[in-house]
Amino acid sequence: MFPSLSVLALAVPLLVSGAPIHVKRANSTDVLVLQFAGVLEQLESEFYSQALAKFQDSDFTSAGFSDAQVPIQQFEAIGSDEATHLSVINSTLESLGASLISGCQFDFSDVLSNVSTMAATARVVENLGVAAYLGAANMITDPVLLTAAASIMSVEARHQTVLNLLSDATSIPQAFDIALTPSEVLAVASPFISGCEIPIQANPTLTVTNTGPAVPGTALTFTSSALNGSTDGLFCQMLVGGAATSISLNLSSCVVPDGINGPVAIFITSDDQPINNNIREQNTNFLVAGPTMVFVDANSDLLGQLAVTGSVSSNSTSSSNSSSSGSVSSSAASATSTSGSDSNSTAVASSTATASATSAASVSSSASEASATAVSVSASFSATAAASAASASATTELTSVITSTISPSQASVIISAASAAASETASTAASATESASAALASAGSSTDIVAFPGGPNMYVGPSADGSIYVLGWSTTSA
Repeated sequence: MFPSLSVLALAVPLLVSGAPIHVKRANSTDVLVLQFAGVLEQLESEFYSQALAKFQDSDFTSAGFSDAQVPIQQFEAIGSDEATHLSVINSTLESLGASLISGCQFDFSDVLSNVSTMAATARVVENLGVAAYLGAANMITDPVLLTAAASIMSVEARHQTVLNLLSDATSIPQAFDIALTPSEVLAVASPFISGCEIPIQANPTLTVTNTGPAVPGTALTFTSSALNGSTDGLFCQMLVGGAATSISLNLSSCVVPDGINGPVAIFITSDDQPINNNIREQNTNFLVAGPTMVFVDANSDLLGQLAVTGSVSSNSTSSSNSSSSGSVSSSAASATSTSGSDSNSTAVASSTATASATSAASVSSSASEASATAVSVSASFSATAAASAASASATTELTSVITSTISPSQASVIISAASAAASETASTAASATESASAALASAGSSTDIVAFPGGPNMYVGPSADGSIYVLGWSTTSA
């Protein structure tokens, strides 16, 4: 028998219900990891609680959101997840005879001055959660706890993706996430926490003093209690997900290089040796301060633009989906997602417009055939040109129907235009046929020998004016 397998099978429903994860082999390190995770879940849960209590719908629309409920719905869902995570961790600690670290107070007043700053901080908070669970994975000895922690981490990563989109950034900017040790996590989180004793030493905090966004080419500046003198001989280390080591630069020329998109963990060191991305192999002997988390939003997803503004810019690109698109307005989106009757009427209208345009194209094709019967008559050339113009007009209408999302009213306009084009083309075709017939008639009946209606002209002999010799359709040698 393997008791841990049955516990593992129950892990997911227990997480959903908030029941404890039953662990029998947890050691002191596992308990410490759980307690540290509990502090972070308290921080996340309290952050969303304070943010949602402060901001109203008008604050979100003032920040650029076309619909305040788009971000509010996501913040509420994320906050609910964090509360559930906290409840499960608390129950699990109690089942092990331990408890959450108590007395912690969380102050986010500095980052809740407006919605934009709050949304940017939310990205840091969620990215920190992912980095913390990922960095603690190698410390957990119990496989059931490890599986449960991984389950929480994957949800934190989905939160991070949603918040990237709500910030009009790239949803998944990197193929790998950054892992941080508990001391590195606290370097970012500790400014928000007070009133409790966390049995982990935090790295000295580091703050970016730039006020604008960090993009490739931005020269970054910092402040830290650890930077209390000359910064000569110090280096900034930029660590991104998936890279083997950090990018090492002189602190005096800490410029964001090209090719970076997404979260960056920045450290200050007294040595130019790059930091290993593998936290088990990191040399922290030369660490001065950090990390601090910076988001370099070099690219933007079309989906992010749609989530924020309700529309998509035609010249926008994404790192993972380089594409361009015409403007997609919110009114067009609503027209395609209204009630069933509206959607059906739009579909019927589109089909009718397509049929009308196709009819016009068919008539214009007939006009071309009619003009072709008078190929030797100069009048046919003008008829062919007129028919081709009508055909091009009908084709344009048809293409418009295929490539555009239209409302019922727009479809009605296209139907009318297509019908008019069909009538005009039919008239042009009739005129071309009459011109061709007249030209043939003027040439004399002797040249009008047709094998059958619509068939070839069988006439062989000189033309009416005697300038050319007509072979027609004949098996007789010339």
